Amino acid sequence: MFPLDLEKLLVRARKKPVRTSLAVTAVVILVGLSAVYTGFLGQKGKQLASQEKSAEKEITSIHLSFVKISIDKADLNWIEIHDQSGSFFSIIPSQYFRLREFVFDANLSLDITVMNVGEQPLILTALGVEIVSVAQRIYLYGMPKAAKIYMSESYVIELPDIRQRMKEKLASEAEAQVYDYGPIDLHEVVFTLLEEPVYLEAKAAYRYVLLLSQYQMRMPNHAVLRLWAKTNKGELRSEAIEMFTW
Repeated sequence: MFPLDLEKLLVRARKKPVRTSLAVTAVVILVGLSAVYTGFLGQKGKQLASQEKSAEKEITSIHLSFVKISIDKADLNWIEIHDQSGSFFSIIPSQYFRLREFVFDANLSLDITVMNVGEQPLILTALGVEIVSVAQRIYLYGMPKAAKIYMSESYVIELPDIRQRMKEKLASEAEAQVYDYGPIDLHEVVFTLLEEPVYLEAKAAYRYVLLLSQYQMRMPNHAVLRLWAKTNKGELRSEAIEMFTW
């Protein structure tokens, strides 16, 4: 960092002992400090790399995988589409679900299969969803119809009223658009603890239905979700799913 010839400086110091020797001392101190600082950065870099490897090891050691996510066949309100060209989220979703029609008070029911892809048993203790990001856009469609109601869920998640929360938050901000905003990142996990934890042998699969209660009423009309699960080994999130409710 300091390409100086200390030997030459020391020779000059003998000829000009006062001023030059002070300069040499300063250079030596700077070189020492540089070595200490470089060593600190190196050690800090090793610590960060170690932490990243530990986190990666923790994630990969879960060995649980979301192998299938689809709309529950009993849910007639939603449909999966494959044209995602209109998305304005920065996250690229792996799937895109939307309401078939302009309806209100629609729940969302998902048919989900997870698999223990590891060699050791796992205990599934909680299931839920992560609300990754939301946005609201104004569209004019007329009057919505009532959503079809059905009951086929295995687990029910009571979603927080994100729509109302965003409205109250934005109303307190100057020049904020209460009905047209986002995307806004939340990364909020909502889950239910399993009353009877599920024991998964190695390579075993578990299929369940997850109902997100009052989805259309409580969520902005654009959102990105990830399915979420917790085992005795850690937490798991699915690939991103983009949602649209007109």
